[in-house]
Amino acid sequence: MFTLILLYMVLCFIISILVLNLHSIWWLPVYKSLYKTRDPDAFRYYSYYKTGYHRSHSRYTKPFKLKGMYNVDEKVGKVICMSLYGSNRKYFDKLESNIRCISKHLPQWAIRVYLHEDVDITVRTQLIRYNVQVYIVQDPECKPGNSAGMFWRFLPLCEHLDVVIMDSDDHMTRSKIRKIRDFFSSDFPLLYSVWGFPWPKQHIRGGFIMKKKELRVPFKKDDIIYYPHRYEFGQDELFLSKHLGN
Repeated sequence: MFTLILLYMVLCFIISILVLNLHSIWWLPVYKSLYKTRDPDAFRYYSYYKTGYHRSHSRYTKPFKLKGMYNVDEKVGKVICMSLYGSNRKYFDKLESNIRCISKHLPQWAIRVYLHEDVDITVRTQLIRYNVQVYIVQDPECKPGNSAGMFWRFLPLCEHLDVVIMDSDDHMTRSKIRKIRDFFSSDFPLLYSVWGFPWPKQHIRGGFIMKKKELRVPFKKDDIIYYPHRYEFGQDELFLSKHLGN
């Protein structure tokens, strides 16, 4: 009986190892199905699991620049940052809902939006009226669906600030509010990100990051602005994983 149990445990162990090592094969068609519009060539996936893929398949991109700022207060030590671009109203509607939620439940936090210069002026005006920190960005590479605009919101990581980075169309839920409060009321860790299968443990997801001001990141703002590969879907997370993953 003991021998059978031992053999069963060994078999389970071998199967689990095979599954972990082969997930890059069986997960690929699932990934392609889920992200066929945003990442038709599975660039993000292959960049992690195919040696040299990122280097040989990245498109060279031009830098972006900041053209103006509104409602900026250098005394503010806590900021929640997002990027906003594109003409679809749904992104602003969700952002507007987040602004109300943050103002109500996290009043000590400033909201900072990196806004593409081509976004309708009415959106800019509304954000300024809400007392949001608005940074106008000129970026020839930014298009809905690619990663170029996602890099903008990483700039505050280089500042001596408590920072939360999130997607503008991702709702600020009670769970997130609780996580923000708990994280910044503790001493450690200094960086928080959500791990998601099938990405490596050192993968940093751009959709929700928290960084305490005590952490000095190993890159500067110019490293973000002039990063030569911002176009393909997932490049923003590849950048973070490379520089912060360890």
